[in-house]
Amino acid sequence: LNSLVLDSQSKELLSHFAEIGLILLLLFAGLKINFRLFAKNFTTASGISLGKTALPLIAGFLLSYYTFGLSPTVSIIIGISLSVSAIALGLDILEEFKLLKTRFGSLVISVGAVDDVYGLVLVTIAIAFIESTATKSPLLSLAGNAALFGAAVIAFRFLIIPLILSIIEKNTEVTLLMSGFIIMML
Repeated sequence: LNSLVLDSQSKELLSHFAEIGLILLLLFAGLKINFRLFAKNFTTASGISLGKTALPLIAGFLLSYYTFGLSPTVSIIIGISLSVSAIALGLDILEEFKLLKTRFGSLVISVGAVDDVYGLVLVTIAIAFIESTATKSPLLSLAGNAALFGAAVIAFRFLIIPLILSIIEKNTEVTLLMSGFIIMML
């Protein structure tokens, strides 16, 4: 039925629109977050998120490795897949019930944000490990690429985005504001 309604090009386009929608939803939630509450809840959120990430990861690995006899690599992928969560649904519900700016909403968002970082790190490590074993490239070159990416993120955070913000703040033209908003989002 899926192939009758959408061809492969339409599916890819729809997938891109869905990703853009998710980015916009997370950006919208980020604009509504009270960062003082986020900072106040950070240690609690980190502990909750660590448990929320570690328990499904370990359980998924152990179950798939020992019960189903899968390889360690496949078992790690299953564990990571079980440990990654989706914050977008929670954001929508919190916004609908006007709980996003409460202490509870801030804690849920904080846990989700920290959990997403943990999940991203786990997925990145797994992909790097799989890629290094498949291509026989050393992990050192992958670590160098990760360091280069980290340097790029830091450069964007402390140099490029503040520069864009300073240019945007000088103008009140709606088109320029929207363009800057989209640039920072991407």
